[in-house]
Order: sequence, then C-alpha cells, then structure tokens
Amino acid sequence: MDRSRRVTRDLPASAPARVLAVLEHVAGGGSTANLSELARTTGLNRITLMRLLADLTEEGVLERTGAGHRVGQRLLLLSAAALSGQELTSLGQRTLDGLSAALGVSAYLVVAEDDRITYLLRAIPDTPLVSQVTVGTVVPIDATTGGRAVLAARAGDRAPVFWSRSGYEPGIDSVAAAVVRPDGAPVAAVSLAAPSGRLDHSPARRAEVEDALITAVADLGALLGAARG
Repeated sequence: MDRSRRVTRDLPASAPARVLAVLEHVAGGGSTANLSELARTTGLNRITLMRLLADLTEEGVLERTGAGHRVGQRLLLLSAAALSGQELTSLGQRTLDGLSAALGVSAYLVVAEDDRITYLLRAIPDTPLVSQVTVGTVVPIDATTGGRAVLAARAGDRAPVFWSRSGYEPGIDSVAAAVVRPDGAPVAAVSLAAPSGRLDHSPARRAEVEDALITAVADLGALLGAARG
C-alpha cells in the first residue's frame, strides 16, 4: 500500500506533464527502445508510453530512428519559430535582468557600429549607482569595457573578460564580455557596473561575477544564433 501511494505521487499528474516527461527524455539523448527502462525513467507505465510515442510520432513531434525516437522536425520548427520571434532586445533584456538580480549590480547591453557603441538596454537593481550612462548613450568603442570586448571579439579572441576600475566614470567599476554568435560574429557586449569595490571585493566575488557573465553571454549568443536560423 505504501509503495503504491509513493509511485502514484511521483507520476506526472497531467497529460502535458506526461508529454513533457517523454520529450525531455528524448531531447536529452535518452533512448525509447526499451519501454521498461523508459517507464522507470519517466514514471509512466508501458501502455501510456506506447500511446504517447505513437501519437507524438504521428504528429511529427518525434521521429522514429530504428528501434527508438528522436526529436521531430515539427518540434524543431516550433522551437525555431519561438526563438525567431524574439530579437536581441527581448532576449538581451532577459539576460540583463537575470544578471542584475543575481549579482546585485547594474547590467547593460551595448551594440557596436564601426568605431562607437550604443547602450541599448539596461537593468538596474535597488542599490544606488551614480552613473551618467543611460539607454541611448553613445561613446567611442574603446572608451568602455563593453567596446573593448567587442573589439577583441572582432579580432577573433572570444575568451576575454575586460575589467576597469573607475575607467570611464570615476567611482564606478565595470566588467564586460562580448556576445558572439556560433558563427563567430560579435553582435553585442554585456557589461556590469557597480560602485568601486563592489564587483570584485574578493577573489571569490570576482570569480562569481566572471562566471555569471561568461555563462550569460555564451547563452545569449547561442540563442541569437538559433533565432537567426
């Protein structure tokens, strides 16, 4: 009795949850060839799985590959359509909001054109930051960490994170990294700013900031590449 209750509680409760359990398994590289193993992985019974696999295959969401399945063309097209409807502004703002909330600093997205950059988006936490940089500010490309990150990416260096202490604005430190699509094209940069000493007041804090920034620009670059198709 106890075992039955435990198994029932762990089962996906709704039809969408059952579908997602199967799709997440397949999208993650899992096999559908062994229904018993698939049942243990997803928490669904064999009969439900057979029906789901058949229905999803018929609709083109999954495709058969020998004894198993893979993500189908219809699901890939739906994913691409969802991404293509979100341009740099919406994807970039989501990235900035996440960084600002996680690190407690101001986050900016800058775009470059020739020898200048424009501040396109920003996310500002509740903590005060005295800065003259607002959305629409245009500065020489080599004047800020964001611009220098783009210049480095143009030269083929996709790795560096650029730090500056009171460089462009007195009393404000910044760090930036370029946003690079999978094809190698730099499309923007994300920069973080905070009053002096708050970005890297310790080695652990510096590592936290760099790791978060590098992950964010890599994810944004991949999403923009997918949206571009």
